[in-house]
Amino acid sequence: MAKVAEKLFILKQHSEALLQRLYTIKTDLNDNELKPDVMKSTTNVDMKRLFTRLLKDAPQLSMDELEKIQGYDWVQNNMTTLFNQVHPIYTTFKEILQWTEHAQQTINEMATNANIEFVQDVNFLTCYDYLQMLVGYVKLILLLNRIKDKELVVCLFNLSYFKLNGSSEPNIQRVWQLFRDFENPIPKFQERWFTIQDQVGKALIGLIPAFERVTFQNLNLKRPLEMLSEPDRIPFPAVEETYQYLSSYQELVEWISIIYSCCPDALTRTPDKIVKITPVVAHKKKKEIPIRCYEILLQRVLVNNLVICLYGDEVYNIHEAYKEYVMIKKFPELKKESKTLKEVSEIAAEKCHDYHKELRNYLRLQLKSLLNMMKDSPGLLGPKLNLVLAAISMAKSEIMWYFNHNGYVPKTGQRKFKEVKETHISEMIYLVDEMIYVCMIHKEVIRKYSLNIMRGLYYNKLKGLIEENKARLDQAKVLHVMDSILNDIQTTEDFEAMRLNWRRLEAFLSGYQFKQALTEHKTQQLFNTMMKIVVFSKHVDGLYEELVELGSLKQLYYYKNDVDTIFTEGLYVSKSQALYSTAFIRILNTYPDNIHPKLNANLRNKIGNICVGVAEVMMDKIVKRIIEALDKLNSNIGYRMLMKQIGGEVAAIQILKKYGSKKNNYNNVDDQNVPGLESHFENNTINEMRELERNMTQLLFSLSRYEEIIVYDTVFYPVEYLRSVLEEYVSEYIKKITSTIEMNAKTMKNDLLPPKFITPSELLGELNSFMSSLKVIEQCANINTEELVMNAFLEQFVNLDYVDSSFTVVKSGESLNTICVYAQWFTELVSDPQKYRTVYYPNRQTFVSTSNTPIQSYNVEGYVDYTELKAFAQLCGPYGVRVLNQYLLNEIYVRCEKLREVLSQTNNQLKDVESKIYDDKFIIDKKLRSGLLPLEPAMTILIQLGGMFEFRENLQKALQTCVRRNIPAIYDVVDAAYQQYPPNYYGDPKYLTVDSLATDCGFNDVDHSLRLKIAPLVDRSQVWEVLPLAFAALTLLEKTWKDSYDVNLEGWSTNIHLSINAFHKLMTAVHSIKSNNIKELEKDYNRFAEFSAMLLLHMRGTRGFERQTDSCTIFIDRTVKTAKHLEMSVFEDLLPYPLIRTTYVKTFEPHQAENDIAVENVVGTNQNINTSLGASIPATSSGVNLANVEENQ
Repeated sequence: MAKVAEKLFILKQHSEALLQRLYTIKTDLNDNELKPDVMKSTTNVDMKRLFTRLLKDAPQLSMDELEKIQGYDWVQNNMTTLFNQVHPIYTTFKEILQWTEHAQQTINEMATNANIEFVQDVNFLTCYDYLQMLVGYVKLILLLNRIKDKELVVCLFNLSYFKLNGSSEPNIQRVWQLFRDFENPIPKFQERWFTIQDQVGKALIGLIPAFERVTFQNLNLKRPLEMLSEPDRIPFPAVEETYQYLSSYQELVEWISIIYSCCPDALTRTPDKIVKITPVVAHKKKKEIPIRCYEILLQRVLVNNLVICLYGDEVYNIHEAYKEYVMIKKFPELKKESKTLKEVSEIAAEKCHDYHKELRNYLRLQLKSLLNMMKDSPGLLGPKLNLVLAAISMAKSEIMWYFNHNGYVPKTGQRKFKEVKETHISEMIYLVDEMIYVCMIHKEVIRKYSLNIMRGLYYNKLKGLIEENKARLDQAKVLHVMDSILNDIQTTEDFEAMRLNWRRLEAFLSGYQFKQALTEHKTQQLFNTMMKIVVFSKHVDGLYEELVELGSLKQLYYYKNDVDTIFTEGLYVSKSQALYSTAFIRILNTYPDNIHPKLNANLRNKIGNICVGVAEVMMDKIVKRIIEALDKLNSNIGYRMLMKQIGGEVAAIQILKKYGSKKNNYNNVDDQNVPGLESHFENNTINEMRELERNMTQLLFSLSRYEEIIVYDTVFYPVEYLRSVLEEYVSEYIKKITSTIEMNAKTMKNDLLPPKFITPSELLGELNSFMSSLKVIEQCANINTEELVMNAFLEQFVNLDYVDSSFTVVKSGESLNTICVYAQWFTELVSDPQKYRTVYYPNRQTFVSTSNTPIQSYNVEGYVDYTELKAFAQLCGPYGVRVLNQYLLNEIYVRCEKLREVLSQTNNQLKDVESKIYDDKFIIDKKLRSGLLPLEPAMTILIQLGGMFEFRENLQKALQTCVRRNIPAIYDVVDAAYQQYPPNYYGDPKYLTVDSLATDCGFNDVDHSLRLKIAPLVDRSQVWEVLPLAFAALTLLEKTWKDSYDVNLEGWSTNIHLSINAFHKLMTAVHSIKSNNIKELEKDYNRFAEFSAMLLLHMRGTRGFERQTDSCTIFIDRTVKTAKHLEMSVFEDLLPYPLIRTTYVKTFEPHQAENDIAVENVVGTNQNINTSLGASIPATSSGVNLANVEENQ
């Protein structure tokens, strides 16, 4: 028989393409949108009678009768459309008819003429193609029978063809007969293949050694997939036949289960060599029956499989086939096995899922070990590729087995049926995909190794075998073919022609007439050597196709709903499968390969676009899950919980429980006082947090595993997509935590200044927690999270108007952002302490709410104390401080403008008083005081200015602390440069650059920004000359001094002490603008000291000043002591120190007496406690109780 190899090879390949087309037809005919228009349920005309008539007369046409039936007119009007829609379907049916005829002809010819003996471990390729052709034949007919409307489609095609061409299509009778012949397919195959029972039986018996090597028992015993089981053999190539059989694992199962059902007589054959196995179900008769293929092969296949996949998600219950068509009276010897078959079916229903789960676990572990080894030592891929391919192929088969059986419940053994849910299927999918990916990365290593071993070891071995048998090969007329194969091995790297030549030669030499020409040993040696050459040649020029054939998971497309469910569960439910999430996206690229690009390009494109959409959804789900986990980690069940737990709140509560007052409920809770209490978390929250963190970490590792993922015609960049989503998320988060706090309307008052944001320290705590969460992302993915947060912060907390200079504003046109809102709110809060009834505490360096403060919903000190300012400086840095400083300067400018007006109104009066103050007749009378009444607003203005100046100084100190702590190197360099020259009070340009750096580092010795801001008000204005006199003259105003000096406050409740700092700042700023000589400033301070001292002396001798004299003395004394450019002796020469000391003693004595009484009360209480405790201490335990007493004290 000529061209056996070509026929087998072409028939095998064509059957796979026809199965694909049949499945598409079946799917389309089941979809109302895709089936032909005449068959759609939405058609306006009822077609049932027409269809019934067509089927009744088929394959003939009764046109006279058809024309009278409802619906014919509609068909007549749409005849061309109908023909175009059903013609491709009919063409497929016709090609199947032609394929079955060629296949049956080939089968018959091989049975009668070729006399080929199929032995799996000898002529592997010929045997493989032959058995695959038989299985493809059966699958085609079984799938064809599942198309319910195939007869109707043929009738419609016949009608349309007849109307368009005037006659019936020539093959219509044969196609119809094919349908009729295979209405009951298995019995028909048994009839047609009766003549090849013996040949097929021998071929299947030849599978026994191969099947034994692929069983789970053998995998555990021989460990062919474990490289480390024999370390000394790691460098040697994996060329054993076992790997070929493992790669054909699924095909072996299909050959045994399907072919035996069509050739049942072969089941009763017994092998020539005794096989020692224990049957799954033994025959119960006393007479011993020799072990047959039924026990050796079929039982062991059926017990581990419920169904066989035909194509896609179409499966075939093989147990039912044997029950109905094999174990029947027609085959008496097999009829006796009907009970054992039933037992096998029940065992399969109960245990097959467990068996395959164990097998999947084994394969998963071996594949993981192989993957890690190949990643670490890719050079091993060359010698061990056959092992890798075998592992990939078996893993793929088990993955598809799981989906084929998922949700399938057999009819037999339902009571014992047990379905096992696989929790590691995601990992298996990843391992298969990743192993293929690693092989493709190192394909050059594989190619070079395979080429070298072919041209070295196996070339010499083959050449020697040819030389030994040259005469016989020449007699068989195949010597020139062998010489051609030898030449191809040495001269080319495209071995497709060589492999086809060997297929022909193998089939030719498998015939009986030529097998006698070579001894059996020589034949097997030649075939084995050539088989190894064929295997390695595929590694050289067809590695990708080989990997796709053995490991592609493209058929998961038909289980896309199940795959999506597993993917989603892996994101949320599974503890480990989230690590392999992106593998589901990568396998989407294989789905379009289910459709041949040339046979149905439109369907392939449709599937490709669907896959791109699914990939987008999956990618979005992964990123959303990461963002969701990030939110939770940044909440009270995440890092915020840790900050709260470790930050002292838990410890503080325990102290309150132990020492709290009886009025509170702290004592009602009895907790053990043990060390490490801060590590005790309630409600298992720490474990929930760890699980969440692990889930997020796995997703991130999965997402960052691949730089790009290609799905059909689209390239996805997972990390970049995550980065883009994170940018938006971080930006929204920053806006959220800095957004306005909505106040409760019941707590708001008309004069309330509601807070615009949470306190800076709370905001900093939020950011620390947020950054801890983001660090998880940075550790797992190549994303600079600090940069993302910084960009978001720059957007909110840096305004371009304030970045060019430390001292001025340069308008850039940028709109207001969050830092401007902060600056407005802080400025409004500190610019008018009298409005909001706040008091500035010098010792605490902050404004404090009082009982009269209208802001009842929050404490002012919670926003403006030194701790909060440090947090603000930490958050915003120098740029943020610049913005707040400029907003404060704008208010300062307004207040200075008002102060200039006040000074201009009292300019003459003050100069007149100064000229008369040394006169013996000078007195402070009502006329003098009434003349200075226009000066009263000056104190209010100075208090407001003082509040802003104090706030600015504290802000600069906070900034200095932050800079020194965070960037000490820069701070030290700027500090060293700043100390190289005296304070630049007058704005020398050559020092301004260093002054700008110093200002941004928090140094506040010189205030250039204030000087530049108020320069337009001071320059060419003479009223500022009386500022020292005006400030001293404020002591004469009665309304200003209603409150006395508060010792505890170290100031006045009306914030008069703030005016002192305002006075100093204004004095320095005014003189830096008007003069460049420090002596002028010292002269004005001396003028102030003399004028104020004389006023105090006159006040002490004048009636009406008794209540305010002491406060004024302390006020002036504090002003003099805080002046940098004034000697104290100038003031004390006029106002003696004993007089000042007497004032302080008089002010502080009442406060000291109150403190002494409080101390005596505390001491008396402690003595009473000691006495009562001492009386109750037993003599035997005095040491312990004394320690407790000391602790209580």
